[in-house]
Amino acid sequence: MRIVRAPESDWQVVSEFAQKTFAATFSEVFTPENLALHLARAYTRERMEAEFAAEETYLLYTEEDAVTPAGLLQLRANAAHAQLGPPLDGGSGETEWQLHRFYLASHAQGAGVGARLMEFALQRLREAGATRVWLSVHPQNSRARRFYEKAGFR
Repeated sequence: MRIVRAPESDWQVVSEFAQKTFAATFSEVFTPENLALHLARAYTRERMEAEFAAEETYLLYTEEDAVTPAGLLQLRANAAHAQLGPPLDGGSGETEWQLHRFYLASHAQGAGVGARLMEFALQRLREAGATRVWLSVHPQNSRARRFYEKAGFR
């Protein structure tokens, strides 16, 4: 596996991957109209460029396919939130980060790819001096909830 920081010029690759994985995950949760509306608003060029400016964006590629991403990770610094994840160094939470997006392609789920991407994310956050990290997950995304709980989030 290869994890690379995506340059801003990859905004369209990130947008297309995020739309595809979000739609696959939530196609049975949202109405088709609401899903289409969300996808049209959440992954525009303007929104992607703003996120690249404010976040660290990484793409994960597998050895089987070095061209098409299998994972997406976006980290946002100084993103305070009341529902915090586990302390990364036993600190008091002065430097909080958000694990904003953590998306995996369907074919990569259950193959250890998510664990590898989470390991990378937590290591990157430690290197950045994060003392706490938080994320949000849709209540009906039980597979993701179990994954995050296993990684130490509550």
